[in-house]
Amino acid sequence: MQLGGAGPSHNPWDTTLYDPPALDVYREYARLHMDLNPYLWTLALGAGADGTPVTRPAAFVDDCDCDDAMFLVGDAILVAPVITAGATTREVVLPSGGWYDWWTGEHVISDGRTARTVAAPLERMPMWQRANAIVPMFARAADTLAPATAPGVTSYTDPAYGRELRLRIVEDATDDVALHVGGTGRMTAFGDLGVAAHFQYTPGTEYDLVTFDYHHGGGVDWAIALGGEPLPSAADTAALAACGAPGCYLAEPQRLRVRVHTNGAAVDVSVGGR
Repeated sequence: MQLGGAGPSHNPWDTTLYDPPALDVYREYARLHMDLNPYLWTLALGAGADGTPVTRPAAFVDDCDCDDAMFLVGDAILVAPVITAGATTREVVLPSGGWYDWWTGEHVISDGRTARTVAAPLERMPMWQRANAIVPMFARAADTLAPATAPGVTSYTDPAYGRELRLRIVEDATDDVALHVGGTGRMTAFGDLGVAAHFQYTPGTEYDLVTFDYHHGGGVDWAIALGGEPLPSAADTAALAACGAPGCYLAEPQRLRVRVHTNGAAVDVSVGGR
C-alpha cells in the first residue's frame, strides 16, 4: 500500500492531520492487503505473463452502468471506493452476475443496470466477491514478508512461524483458483451447495496447511470428512489454529472453516449436512 500525494504527510498515524479512527481504519486495510498477498502475487505473475492489469475499471470488463471509481481486483473482487467526503452510503451498479458482500455475505444478482444503495461507513469500504470465485489468502496474520528480528514482529520468512493458505469460498464458488506457488484450489458441488460438496486442494511448493473458509447462508449441521474419515470439530478459533494432523473444523452460524494438514498431498474434504 502507498501513502502519497500533495502535502507534507498522508500518514494516518499523524494525529495533527487525522482524527480517530483514521489509524484503526488504515490498520485494518493494511492487514487485509497483507492477507491478500497470495491472490495479489498470483495476479502480478499473470500480469507479467500476458499483460492483464491487476486492477481494472469495472466498466472496462463488463457492459455495465458501473461508475468510473469502481474497480475489479483480478476477476474475483469488486471494490467501490467512497469518493464523497462524509458519505456513509454509496449508490452502486454492480457488474452483471452474482456477487457476495465481502463483509456481510449478502448475495446480490445484478443485471448490470440497476442501481442500489449500500452502506459505506468509514471503516467498511464496499467490497464484493464474485459468486463463482475463490480467493486465496494467508490464513495466519504476519507483519512482513521480509526477514525480521525485532521483538513482536512476525515474518513469513521465519520457518518457525510458517505459512498457511486460506481459500475464501462463497456458496456458488465452483471455479478452479490457480496459485502462484503451483497448486490449485476448488469447490465441487453436488446438489444444493451447503448440503453436499467437496473442498479440494492440490499443494504447490509453499503451504503445508490449508484452511477452507466457506461463507454460506446458514442453517446447516455439518458433517466433515477427509479421506472418508470424520474430522473433529474445534471449540473456537484458537483451537482451530492449533489443531494437529489431519485437521479439524469450526462451524459458525454463517461460516465454516476446515483446516487440514496436507503433508504435501492432494486434499479432498467432503462437506455434507446432517
